[in-house]
Amino acid sequence: MYLIKISIEMRIIIGIIAMVVLFIGFLIAFITIQRKKTEYHQNIQALLEEEQKLLARQNQELERKVNERTDQINKQKEELEDSLIELKKTQQILIQTEKMASLGEVTSGIAHEIQNPLNFINNFSDVSVEMFEEMMDAYRKGDKDEIRELANEILDNLKKIHYHGKRADAIVKSMQAHTRVGSGKREFVDLNQIIKGGIDFLLNTPKYKDLLATEQIEFSPNPDVKPLWIIPQDISRVIESTLSNAAYWTLKK
Repeated sequence: MYLIKISIEMRIIIGIIAMVVLFIGFLIAFITIQRKKTEYHQNIQALLEEEQKLLARQNQELERKVNERTDQINKQKEELEDSLIELKKTQQILIQTEKMASLGEVTSGIAHEIQNPLNFINNFSDVSVEMFEEMMDAYRKGDKDEIRELANEILDNLKKIHYHGKRADAIVKSMQAHTRVGSGKREFVDLNQIIKGGIDFLLNTPKYKDLLATEQIEFSPNPDVKPLWIIPQDISRVIESTLSNAAYWTLKK
């Protein structure tokens, strides 16, 4: 075995060199680790940025779809509103058509019923004119008894004219109420008047007129009923339908 003699100085130098090599190795390892950490963080940051871009694109796509769906819903809503308006118009037309068809059935009866009170009015008016002329002759003669008798007869005729005039007026108002297209708005209405109009309309309907001629139909208005806040055309149709059904089942028995 050979022994190599190394001086102290050489040993110190070798130690220093070894420490330098070791330090350089540690430094290289540290730099390598730091570089990998940096690359790792850069990759993480790149992935985050990519995910944010992807999320932004997805949000934009979602917002676009939401806007499209909202536009579709608004369009469908407008179409439904238009359809509802057309449906209401059609409903009003159907109601008016039904009422006009019903009016066609009662036209002849209404005309006949109006003609009757008009005939009475004309006849009593003609008679009253003649009586008034006779009363003027009696006045010139100074016959007070005849004047008093003729005046009472003329007064009776005027009462009859007034009665039949009211009767004709009620028939006309009943026909107007039945044929009028309502505004669909509420208003204060006398329910007694609507019921009376429904009865008059029923009595002038050819379908029930002859059958009800032998029946005693009386209407006693309730004075305690206050005007109601209602849609008069709708209530009028309900009352007319109710009276028609009642008449039908009563006569059927």
